[in-house]
Amino acid sequence: MVVNEQVNPTMSPIPKTSWRVSLAQTVLMGQAEMAGRWQQVGQALAVGVLGKTALNDYMGKVYESHSTAYDPSHYQLDCEEKILPYLTQHHSSGRLLSAFCGQGREAKFFADQGFDVTGIDDNRSMIDGARAYARDAGFEAHFELANFLGYTPETPYDVVYLSPWMYDTFPDPADRILLLEHCATMLAPGGVIVMSYVQLVKPDRLWEKARHWLSITAANLSGSDWRPRFGDRFYVGIFHHFFVPGELESEVETAGLKILEQQKSANGLFDFCILSGWEASCS
Repeated sequence: MVVNEQVNPTMSPIPKTSWRVSLAQTVLMGQAEMAGRWQQVGQALAVGVLGKTALNDYMGKVYESHSTAYDPSHYQLDCEEKILPYLTQHHSSGRLLSAFCGQGREAKFFADQGFDVTGIDDNRSMIDGARAYARDAGFEAHFELANFLGYTPETPYDVVYLSPWMYDTFPDPADRILLLEHCATMLAPGGVIVMSYVQLVKPDRLWEKARHWLSITAANLSGSDWRPRFGDRFYVGIFHHFFVPGELESEVETAGLKILEQQKSANGLFDFCILSGWEASCS
């Protein structure tokens, strides 16, 4: 098995732990002791204090330190079951890339459906776990250690599947658009991208505006290297950008892609899209 360990030179390395990360960890870890709105206040302040550079550090550490939490033996979701009926209208088999594959939960689902699955992740413990899971659970999939934005497949894919909610963990819209564009470069003719995201169902609520003000104020007072955007927040200890209506669609359009299918949930916590590649978008 060939292991691809190429690194995208345009991505900054994760820095050492800073006071910003330590402070945010303290605030977020203490949320269990907070109630209701005070918990959300702590989240809003953490978003502002961290900044973009320290946020990358924090998210990397969370992913690394919680690798066991992604063990498929006890980490199961029904996301793929919800997506499958829409995906099979476009592809019911073929080559599928499971991007940010973790320990192989999604890879197994699609392999069981008959797809030829490759999973990639830049975390060695995740890839080791995915290979062990495939062996123990008895499904066929190829796993590679690789940075997604630096990954170039020898053969294009019919489906590029972004792990649930991965798209909205990128804080910068330009990085999210770059992610979509890179997905498009890996598609075979007629191929599709599958992605999920979270949406802010009631963006006009006064509290949403107050939350954003708290994040901006914390960023200004702490000298942060970014200005949080409306919808930036922590949810279950992980950064997510909650999209306002029309925002996701604008990013897809900027990437030069087209939405083939779009399904929205009542609470906005699991919305998903199936996107066409550049070839179909230009036709």
